Amino acid sequence: MKVQNFKTVGSGSYQPQDVQFLLKDLSHITLEGSLEDREFRIQNKAEHYSESLPAEKLPSFQYLECYEKALTLNGLLTADLIKKVSVQLYNLFQEEMVLVSLARAGTPVGILMKRYLSMYMGKTIPHYSISIIREKGLDLNALAYIKTKHKNKKVIFIDGWTGKGSITRELYKSCELFSKRENESVEPILAVLSDPAHSAAISGTNDDILLPHACLNATVSGLISRTIHNQKWISPDEFHGAKLYKEWSDSDHSNSYVETITSLFTPAEINQGNGLLHPPLFLGAEEVNQIAHEFHIENIHLIKPSIGETTRVLLRRLPWGILVKNKKDPQVQHILALAEEKHVEVIEYRSMSYRSCGIIQPMGDAK
Repeated sequence: MKVQNFKTVGSGSYQPQDVQFLLKDLSHITLEGSLEDREFRIQNKAEHYSESLPAEKLPSFQYLECYEKALTLNGLLTADLIKKVSVQLYNLFQEEMVLVSLARAGTPVGILMKRYLSMYMGKTIPHYSISIIREKGLDLNALAYIKTKHKNKKVIFIDGWTGKGSITRELYKSCELFSKRENESVEPILAVLSDPAHSAAISGTNDDILLPHACLNATVSGLISRTIHNQKWISPDEFHGAKLYKEWSDSDHSNSYVETITSLFTPAEINQGNGLLHPPLFLGAEEVNQIAHEFHIENIHLIKPSIGETTRVLLRRLPWGILVKNKKDPQVQHILALAEEKHVEVIEYRSMSYRSCGIIQPMGDAK
């Protein structure tokens, strides 16, 4: 495959040296529809969620204040987790790796790890951001492009957090499929900052924490939409797609977020952290089943545990309700604010290890 056969979104609004998105540019196509119609079609299998986009809008002033508070609350912690994971990666692979972040939540994390490795290890590590989609998997064309350019490098997949471990499962299936298709082995090594599902090979913490960039959508992700895989617009030999919202450039926080976290970096000893890869345990599955039983939800895909996933439910989907472990927890205040803005009920539910969990409204035959 040759990337020049079609236009990509490039680096979005990020600096070109920070990341290259391997995503076909679909900015000229209208892919957004009404939230209710889209939710109905997805749940009743008339459409896969990756075939269209939720209609994004700029965050309200109130919600932007929540983002700023989250940055103040957890900026230093985020920087420390970047350091912790970056050092673990360096101990394992030195410069013999290529960072492949999972767009979009993984993209700023990949950029920050690339910067940390450059600033404190003196290594320039390539960084790409590609699409992974539940039930469809990783963009194998994009992965093939990366492996062609970096034949002997270890591919490290980067994301922000885990929910119940669905993306980890997709990653394992996709790497197995890629190895068979290309006759070349790629290990499903996933590195994340927050891993409450215990499903990543490398993580900064297993605590369910608020990563500030989880509070916003495109305006903290290089002005990139969530990724698209619609055969009407994407041929079998092309990358998955995305839109670039250039019209929001005046409201873009993507680079300022990266610069803020970078300014909070501190040096690390090279031998700080361990050099072990952890097998996935998928501990979140039991809690999801418990929630499904207690709230009479038949489709576990409608249950989205973790702060990051709860935020996504409120920003993208049609929520039925929100569970929080403790309404006074500073880590969930942005969730309470957004739930209030959208008139969504918040239930205090202490019988879970996650700080929060979003539940999507069942529609039609989906329960």
